[in-house]
Amino acid sequence: MDGAPLDTAPPAPPAPPRNLRSPLDRDTPARNGPLLPASLNPRAPRASYWTLLWFPIVVFACFLFADYAWPALELPVPDGSVTTNGVQAPPLDPVLWKRCITLLPPPKGLYSARVDRLVTELNRAHPAVWIAEPGASVEYFLGAFGVGSWSQSERPFLVAVASGSDEVIILTPKFEEGRARKHQLPSELKVRWLPWSESESPYSVLMHEVGRRALVLDGAVRNFIADGLRSTRHTRDADTSHVLAGVRALRERKSERDIELMRCANKFTLHAIRKTRARMFMGISESATRTILYEEMKYLALSDYGALILFGGESLPYLADEENAALPHGSGTDRFLQKDEVVLIDAGGKWGGYVSDITRTFALPDSEISDEHLEVWEIVRRAQLAPASLLRLLQIGDKPQYSWLDDRARETVKKGMAALGVPPGPDPDYTTFTHRLGHGIGLEGHEGPYAVQGLVGDRLVLPSHALTFEPGVYIPKGSGVGDKSLQGLGVRLEDVVVIREEEGRMRAEWLTGPVERWGDV
Repeated sequence: MDGAPLDTAPPAPPAPPRNLRSPLDRDTPARNGPLLPASLNPRAPRASYWTLLWFPIVVFACFLFADYAWPALELPVPDGSVTTNGVQAPPLDPVLWKRCITLLPPPKGLYSARVDRLVTELNRAHPAVWIAEPGASVEYFLGAFGVGSWSQSERPFLVAVASGSDEVIILTPKFEEGRARKHQLPSELKVRWLPWSESESPYSVLMHEVGRRALVLDGAVRNFIADGLRSTRHTRDADTSHVLAGVRALRERKSERDIELMRCANKFTLHAIRKTRARMFMGISESATRTILYEEMKYLALSDYGALILFGGESLPYLADEENAALPHGSGTDRFLQKDEVVLIDAGGKWGGYVSDITRTFALPDSEISDEHLEVWEIVRRAQLAPASLLRLLQIGDKPQYSWLDDRARETVKKGMAALGVPPGPDPDYTTFTHRLGHGIGLEGHEGPYAVQGLVGDRLVLPSHALTFEPGVYIPKGSGVGDKSLQGLGVRLEDVVVIREEEGRMRAEWLTGPVERWGDV
């Protein structure tokens, strides 16, 4: 159970309502009870002069604090039951919770330093200009206009930074300028608003302002906007691919604060999965399981959360075509958990803007999982550990590539499944391990680098990269792969790792996991 004394909760904002509690004390009854209105309390004193004087000061202080700590403290209080199946989730570490709260306010100078590094990259192709639409890249440099915060339309809303300048230009439709200015931007940035009217070409307005420059377009810029920018007379032809790669690397190489925010997001997501497992029961549906998981993730103040909930195994004849866990990204059914089925939960959410991504495959205590299915789970567990073991053998001078890590995990699956009677396919073998080993993660759930075979994976493994290790085995019903006893099964284990270098040697730092034995989550 998560219940901890109230004095272990994270620091509260000034004068919070009494009924708000942290996830650490969700099972602890409120000590003070409901508050009575003054009209029902005969001893309630009238507001004094000093009360009226201090009231606006307290309100103002709460307002300043609200953007950071308040969202994490405004938590619902769902059913406080610990378990429905005898499995007890370990408590959330109160030290972790407090540390994660303190990480939320961005340090002073964070965004100006990022813009300075962007300008340094642009100076390699001077004169050049970096242009992006609202999204993860803009959020990285400005701390605003991130994914989902500004709806894209046919009218360009662009952010531009030019080489040789530390000024950020925001091109906005004139009638949208007032709404755009309501977004809070760091005071440390030099921002200039550039409105364009309906009768003007937004591309000409922007390029006339920045002068004749080479374009360095963010990868998320839509094609019609890229074409519009290139059609103006103010662009110069130049190969800026090396600059774009350098800009992309700024986001890929995580700072220690980035990593700690990701650690918080992943730890909280794993805790939510564990709490969900404790509340599951035989016969529960995938959708009901998802509802429980979302309740737990919301309680932990994670934002933008989502999940795949998939059941699968041998099952009953009338369910033979509905083994959802055998489909890596799920199906449209809503099945009920049977005794011979495993549960696959793939969940993620955000903390401080950074994303988590965790997958666990498990069963309930009263499940009846076949030995073959347990062997497949163990094969996947070994495949998740294999690339980390390879990294420990490598030095930075070996120039390891991400395709090497995918290959090591894939070989582990291939050999393990061959021992279970599944003939190997041609290299790279995607017979049962049907997707890449992993993907980069940060402000977006999927970003570079990618651990995969081919040109995309032929990139150097570098310190401070963060990515997932998520091998899996998937054998759909009727696929003809392996014995029928294996069909309908899907197993995946996923954790986020950070690449580290110590005295010239490489290693993977696990933000969660890895799972050590069957039954653990």
